[in-house]
Amino acid sequence: MYRKSFTSLLSLITTVAASGALCVTAQAVPAHTKTAELLVSKLAYASPGSRTVVRGVSDHTPIYGAPTTLPVLSEAGPEWLHVALWGRPNGTTGWITSAATREGQTPWVIRVSLPARTVKVYHLGHLIRTMKAVIGSPETPTPTGHFFIVEKVPQPNGSSIGPWALALNGYSNVLHQFGGGPGQIAIHGIGNLGASPGEAASHGCIRLTTANLDWLARRVSSGVTVAISGPSAVTAKASYMPAEPATVSLTIKSAENNMAENIFSNPFSPFFSTD
Repeated sequence: MYRKSFTSLLSLITTVAASGALCVTAQAVPAHTKTAELLVSKLAYASPGSRTVVRGVSDHTPIYGAPTTLPVLSEAGPEWLHVALWGRPNGTTGWITSAATREGQTPWVIRVSLPARTVKVYHLGHLIRTMKAVIGSPETPTPTGHFFIVEKVPQPNGSSIGPWALALNGYSNVLHQFGGGPGQIAIHGIGNLGASPGEAASHGCIRLTTANLDWLARRVSSGVTVAISGPSAVTAKASYMPAEPATVSLTIKSAENNMAENIFSNPFSPFFSTD
């Protein structure tokens, strides 16, 4: 009898796993993510030992000038690191030499669900906080994919986007130029831009309340991975994205114009291009 019951249970588990309902392993969040801090600027190649250059990578970040820290996706022996890069198109990666890099790791992972409009924060593989967020509107949706925090930029008191801007290596698929920048997205505050957590109202960025943003920014840093999953329940206008990069002209609200002035009075910051 016991053998028959065990066989039935094993059959049930196999059926559930095959159906995709049993997905604990697939959803596992790593306890640590390896990172590489660049001590010198580098070239990223298409493969280990390749002569095909994907792009150059500066040893400092484009806005704040902090040391560049990249998440390591894989390794090829002791000499080559496969890393995520910033710049279009989204999801660009490359191989860099491990020489003149400082190995590190981060215990933090961020996962954003556009349908649920939530930001989940994991530490050492465990979920420790879930926050409601403002996401991109149907016309300017938040892009999905695997990203990382390029840099953490503190904002002055009274900033229209809250106390911090966590600039990501993701770019809008709709806005290829906006507010003087290339359409780079970020996690920042609601500030005085309007909308409430749970709404779809931004130009692609993810907005949090000041309290949640401050909590998050004081814990994470450059190199932390940010997975954004979707599609958003309200984004039914995929055809809005042009086939080729194009300039999309929009009326920029005064608060969004001021965003560009929050970083060292630089109106052409590569980050402040969406809100």
